[in-house]
Amino acid sequence: MQFTVPKFLERETKIVFGLTLKKLAILGCIGLLLFILKFFLNKGFWYFLVFLSIGMFFFLNFVRVGGQNVFELLANTFNYFLTARVYTWDKKEQMTSPIKLVRKTVVRKIVKVAPLKFAPASRLSGLRSRVDFGDEPETPVEDL
Repeated sequence: MQFTVPKFLERETKIVFGLTLKKLAILGCIGLLLFILKFFLNKGFWYFLVFLSIGMFFFLNFVRVGGQNVFELLANTFNYFLTARVYTWDKKEQMTSPIKLVRKTVVRKIVKVAPLKFAPASRLSGLRSRVDFGDEPETPVEDL
């Protein structure tokens, strides 16, 4: 039986104005917080907070660096610096795999080679010993 696999599974559903549910909830919380602060702050400082918070919201959620938005990038950065970086190596036991690796064996033929023939003892070595030590020759020297 064949099944159809949906594409683009990593995409979140956009609800309103291209915002996902999470981004819309963050924007709603910022709006609620600014509405409450309107009654406690003077008008100029409140407008400054409105522009600053809306600008930061759009910067953190819509600017992408390396495929991640800035909010996720900052979260990953803090997570990297705050967690311990201890790497341990544990040798895992080898499991039997269904794939068997076979090595090729090379068959070498043994070729018999005739043994090396050494030259007979030369008469030069005997001549050297006679000159060095003044010995008599072991074999008579033939006159030519």
